[in-house]
Amino acid sequence: MKRNSRKTLTLSLALFILLVVGCSQVAVATEFNHSMPMMRMGVGARALAMGGAYVAVANDATAGYWNPAGLSQVEKFSFSSMIASNMDYDRKYNYLAFAGQFEFGALGFSWLNSGTADVPSYDGGGNTSGTFDANDHVFIA
Repeated sequence: MKRNSRKTLTLSLALFILLVVGCSQVAVATEFNHSMPMMRMGVGARALAMGGAYVAVANDATAGYWNPAGLSQVEKFSFSSMIASNMDYDRKYNYLAFAGQFEFGALGFSWLNSGTADVPSYDGGGNTSGTFDANDHVFIA
């Protein structure tokens, strides 16, 4: 029995390290000091309605975003998603998260996507040269 739990722990640790290393994204500050502004917008209807108070009671899949320690309070499998549509300038803001309790502890995974679509592109002479899309992705494990 002890050997099996050690193997499970080793596999879980390896998976966790793989997720952290594979999903890490370096935030680079720009000249406007707006590194990853989408991380300040918030996710989840309940959390947004409660404002900053939700950090203390985060106990669902959105805990990965608000307070990762809250993942230990997830009692069973939890799923959360959010799609913000009808934003100005063809902006989008999407969120998807899973969380659950396992033998080895709690585990959560979140994906946050933000961006714009159909942004006009101009060449050096000021002439329109088409459009482009700009998207940012954040993975939280």
